Amino acid sequence: MAQQKHSHNREEEANFEIQSTRIERKTAKTITIVFLALIAIVPLVDLFVSSFSYQVPSDTTGGDSSQGVWSEVVAGNNRLIEARKSFESELEKASFLRDVFPSPFQWFLTRYLRTGNEKAIMGREGWWFYDKDIQYVTGKPFLQYREQAGKDPVAAITDFSRQLEERGIRLVVMPVPVKPMLYPEMLSGSCADSVSTVQNASYRTFLSELQAQGILVFDPTSILQRLKAAGIASYLKTDTHWTPEGMEAVADSLVHLLVSEGLMSYGAAGYLRRSTPVDHLGDIYTMLEYSGRTPLASSEQVDTHPVTDAMGNVWMPDPYASCLFLGDSFSNIYSLNGLGWGYGAGFAEQLSYLLQQPVDAIRRNDEGSIATRKMLSNEMERGVDRLANKSVVVWEFSMRELSFGNWTPIAMSLGEPHESDFLNLQPGDSIVVSAYIAARSASPDPQEVTYSDHVITLHLTDICSEDHSVEQAQAVVYLLGMKDRRLTDAAFLRQGETIRIVLKSWSDYEAQMGGLNRNELDDVMLQLEVPVWGELCP
Repeated sequence: MAQQKHSHNREEEANFEIQSTRIERKTAKTITIVFLALIAIVPLVDLFVSSFSYQVPSDTTGGDSSQGVWSEVVAGNNRLIEARKSFESELEKASFLRDVFPSPFQWFLTRYLRTGNEKAIMGREGWWFYDKDIQYVTGKPFLQYREQAGKDPVAAITDFSRQLEERGIRLVVMPVPVKPMLYPEMLSGSCADSVSTVQNASYRTFLSELQAQGILVFDPTSILQRLKAAGIASYLKTDTHWTPEGMEAVADSLVHLLVSEGLMSYGAAGYLRRSTPVDHLGDIYTMLEYSGRTPLASSEQVDTHPVTDAMGNVWMPDPYASCLFLGDSFSNIYSLNGLGWGYGAGFAEQLSYLLQQPVDAIRRNDEGSIATRKMLSNEMERGVDRLANKSVVVWEFSMRELSFGNWTPIAMSLGEPHESDFLNLQPGDSIVVSAYIAARSASPDPQEVTYSDHVITLHLTDICSEDHSVEQAQAVVYLLGMKDRRLTDAAFLRQGETIRIVLKSWSDYEAQMGGLNRNELDDVMLQLEVPVWGELCP
């Protein structure tokens, strides 16, 4: 009888190689000493070079003794654990070596090894790609996870469409292709002759299921592909997003669809458009976290077209318009200054200009699958009917969201306006106050988030203004936690601190800051309060 051949698995092979490896005592001793030295040098260098001003929050001790000794011990232990985690996090962020070494190391990886990092993937001819975009195209069919909670885009879109239809509003879904779909040849030489796009295996089924439900889908992929075939770049080299030419071609096609379907008509609002050149390195480049003086990529120059009204004022969303546009960073890319590509020239602006009609817009960078729906739902629950007088809602999101987004259905129920003791400032108002931080959202991690600017949220109580016009009030406050990928002083605030801060009307800042990524408070009821904008006093 023939002997059956045994094939070793990787673990068996690794164990066999380890057992057969022989290292001289002198070599082993040297390696051990070097290893221990490398481990020890990090805290030693930081101890003598870095400045640690972090203090354990004052609320890590003490508690409510009325709850009993054991409850007080447990609560104190939980506060101590949170303080330890926070302290370790601040030590890491303040690390001298973390500031010094990443840039030279990234320069070496990019210059000589032609690679980026876990987020930014270096392609051919100066093209850069976002890792999640590549994963969407090459990964598993996204609909195979639809049985998991929040992973069925068809169910979420259908539910949203049904709620809008009950109010006589038509939904238009606009999934925007990711860059690897249009430029696969810049990732792989085997795609050099390709004239078609690549796509996730579930996408055709996704489209057919939505169309079977009577939902209107506007897919701009073919428009962008035709633009590319004509020799016009439809996507930016160093950014995840489309070029102004690509965006405007898509906006023009969408307008024709809306008019042909009888959902919108051309008006005579008098909007104007001018040409403004912008020179910038995109968001994928910033993901490298390279802060050296010598750029690792060439900046790009594009011509944007900011939109103004007849009086020259920068275009603003109109809550009374018949069209509501929900969009992510693809709509913000040329609209928000914080993204580096100018302002006032985004997708909603171009849509309004081409229609010569006002357009309402709710936009938020990233999480296009849920962020704008949640913002709309919160307004509705506060009793603000953002869907009043609307005939059409255009919902734009990146196709990568089909694989990685949160597709939890959200109710669009109109609540009753309620009396609130939270501070609500009027446009133009500005007051200097002292206040107690009752709660705060998490701070962004510059190494994890995609965009360079980020907003955090505070719940302030015991608010007292310096002019004594406000006493013992409370407020939900938005403020910058990160600017140009550097944490601000606000990011290091702690629950239990008393601070001095300037509070202003959120309506004065919503157009500029509302589209930035934002960390919200955990308390859902606080998310329903009208916020204010804050800036820490020096």
